[in-house]
Amino acid sequence: MGINVTTLDLNFLGIPGAIAAYLIRHPGGAILVECGPGSTLPALLEGLKRNNIEVSDLTDVLLTHIHLDHAGAAGWLAHQGARIHVHPNGAPHLLNPEKLLASAARIYGDQMASLWGEFLAVPPEQLSVLNDGELINIQGLTFKPLDTPGHADHHYAYIIENICFSGDIGGVRLTDTRHIRLPMPPPEFHLGKWRASLARLTKEQFSLHPLTSVTSQIQSGTSLRWGKPWKGSKPGLKPLCLVIRKSARSTRD
Repeated sequence: MGINVTTLDLNFLGIPGAIAAYLIRHPGGAILVECGPGSTLPALLEGLKRNNIEVSDLTDVLLTHIHLDHAGAAGWLAHQGARIHVHPNGAPHLLNPEKLLASAARIYGDQMASLWGEFLAVPPEQLSVLNDGELINIQGLTFKPLDTPGHADHHYAYIIENICFSGDIGGVRLTDTRHIRLPMPPPEFHLGKWRASLARLTKEQFSLHPLTSVTSQIQSGTSLRWGKPWKGSKPGLKPLCLVIRKSARSTRD
C-alpha cells in the first residue's frame, strides 16, 4: 500500500523552512507526525485547510519526542479529539508539563510565550504510550516505533512501509547551507546512545526518508554518510536526519 506524505511548513517565527509537521491521509481522516509548537498552530491549521483537512479529521498525532518544537501543540490537538502517541519517558510530561516548561523557561526566559506559545496538558484518555517495536495500526496504516535515544531519552523514530520519520536523531540543518550539526541539546545529548541509535536504524528495512533537508535511501547493512536532499524537499525544515545510504546516487532535483 503506497502512502502519500505532505510536508506542512509551520513558518516558525515567520521564517519559512524552520519547523515542519507531516500529514498522512487515511480512510477515516488523517495523521500528523509531529505537530510543532503552540506558537505555530495558526500555520498548522492553514496548512491543513490547504489540504482540505479539518482539525476534527485528525485522528492521531505521532510524536518523535516531547521537545517544544515537536510536541508543543499536542495538548491542544488532543482537546480537539486527536489521540497522541508518545515514548513512555515522555508521557508523564504530556500529562503534566509543569517540569518540562519550568526547565525550558530557564533557557528561554521571557521569550517562552513568543517562541513556543501555549503548551496544554494531554488528557489521559487521549494519550497512547507506545512500546519499543510495538506495531501500531491506524486505519490500515502500520507504524513501528523504534527507541532511538541520544538526542533525548524520550525519542522514537517511526517506520511505515518504506519510510522512516527519524525526528532529531540524525542531525539538524537550518537555512540553505550545507552545514549539518549534531542533535545535541543540553543536558540530554549522549554520544554513545546517539551512535547506537544510528547503528540501529541501519539495520531496519526502509528506503525513503521524507524529511525535508537531509533525506535518505536507507537499507539494512549500510554505512553512515552525509547525504543530499530528497527530491521535492525544501532546504532547512526541521526535523532533519543523518543520511544512511548504500549508494552515492543523488536525490537532488
